[in-house]
Amino acid sequence: MALGEGFAGQVAATGQGVNIPCDLYDHPDAARARVTDRQSGYRTYSLLGLPILNADGDLIGVTQLVNKRSSAHLKGAAVILERHPLHLYASFDESDRKCLQIFNNQVGSILQGAELLATLQQQEETLQTPWESHDETTHDS
Repeated sequence: MALGEGFAGQVAATGQGVNIPCDLYDHPDAARARVTDRQSGYRTYSLLGLPILNADGDLIGVTQLVNKRSSAHLKGAAVILERHPLHLYASFDESDRKCLQIFNNQVGSILQGAELLATLQQQEETLQTPWESHDETTHDS
């Protein structure tokens, strides 16, 4: 996804998280989500997106949670059920945000470690490459 495109792209471009409550389609920036949903046959109701940063604070990815499930009963549920499954008519809260942030901190560290390991392995392979073979001739004295 391009930087700035859709909600994930917005998180990547700004470095700021987004929390779009149910119903996401009511959000003014939901056009990309509607297109994606139409193409996939999926229906997005709520979304929480946060950046993944490495230890240096550089953006290395974005995580999105979609469609928080709820078992809570809502007043006026009959009206909601006409348009939405009740168990999906929920929004992510601050607790969800904190949990995703903890997850992203771990993912950021793991990805940075994996990148460092790949760099070290590449350097090791370079050092182990045999020198160009030279024709060795034996000289009889």
